[in-house]
Amino acid sequence: MRTERLTVSLDVFKERRAQKDYFLLDIREPWEVDIASLKEATNIPLSELDQRVNELPQDRDIIVLCHHGIRSLQTAEWLNELGYHASSLEGGIHMWAEKIDPTVAQY
Repeated sequence: MRTERLTVSLDVFKERRAQKDYFLLDIREPWEVDIASLKEATNIPLSELDQRVNELPQDRDIIVLCHHGIRSLQTAEWLNELGYHASSLEGGIHMWAEKIDPTVAQY
């Protein structure tokens, strides 16, 4: 697997947030989202995603978000196999909070 094609760096995501040209999918569990989240994200927990995948847009880039970027990378790979155009936010919400936005809680 070539992960560089499946990841979006923090800096690129920061630029894309202003454009709003993507669908942000947060695959974390609700208790995680309660601790830290990005307001534009749609939360579909990974445990429900296979049953709810039809809720995702097929005409927009999907950026997948999790805690550290591991679950989201695997999910992006799976979504691409299904025909979506998906990538993972590098380092997840943890790295976003650490490097970009310290107002986002870390856990």
